[in-house]
Amino acid sequence: MINMTDMTKKTLQGVLASALFCGALTSCGTTGKTTADNALGGEWLITQVNGHAIDAESNDNEAYLGFNLQENKMYGCAGCNRIFGGMETDAEKKTLKMGNVGCTQMMCRNMDNERAVLQALEKTATFSISKGNKLTLKSNDGKTVMTLKRRNK
Repeated sequence: MINMTDMTKKTLQGVLASALFCGALTSCGTTGKTTADNALGGEWLITQVNGHAIDAESNDNEAYLGFNLQENKMYGCAGCNRIFGGMETDAEKKTLKMGNVGCTQMMCRNMDNERAVLQALEKTATFSISKGNKLTLKSNDGKTVMTLKRRNK
């Protein structure tokens, strides 16, 4: 029979409790979001707005959008200023609506891109993802307002 000291017993109990807690956290990984909805999550580089190319040279900062599906929030950069706000999405209907979008208020060398990104976000009504790496945002009338590609960090 093994004779364990009180300290050894407490350490073993702590290790077992930690293992059980970590196992419980990782085993509850479903959020109810569908695969298509989950595909929207993460960060996307803005490549076009209303058919006009958006590139790194024409902006002070990299233009991108990020979607946090668990918190129903969007974030990113419109090419100069940080943007943030709420969002509603329905994977089955492929709808995406931004709400209460805000941004920082710095002046940059190309405010035209900035305005175009913000206006496109206001008009966004639906989304589609092709081949897992191209995101298209469209207005209610079906017009493409923004094209994005998966951001590699």
